[in-house]
Amino acid sequence: RRVAILADVHVKHAAPLSHPDIAQAARDTAYRGLADGLIVTGPATGQAVDLEDLRRVREAVPERRVFVGSGVTAETVGPWLREASGIIVGTGMKVNGDPARPIDAELAGALARAAGRS
Repeated sequence: RRVAILADVHVKHAAPLSHPDIAQAARDTAYRGLADGLIVTGPATGQAVDLEDLRRVREAVPERRVFVGSGVTAETVGPWLREASGIIVGTGMKVNGDPARPIDAELAGALARAAGRS
């Protein structure tokens, strides 16, 4: 079996020492790091991805899947699914948006319904 590797580009809880361009970081992650897919996150947990960052990563490695990795909610899932290969949701389904809290069934259902309409 083959395991796919999804890797963060400019992960939200770290900073590159040399402040490389996100497109170059995406190419390095995909081609040198051999990532099958790339994850773009916002500046902190629960904060939205910068759309321009997502587009630059997608353009830099067009043959790789690119995922939105933060800030997705029922209200924003549709536009993100049109821009990305997929989404990773955490706080958008948590009670009060708190990553330490349990999943809120109503939020999860609303997100699933909104994603299904996209």
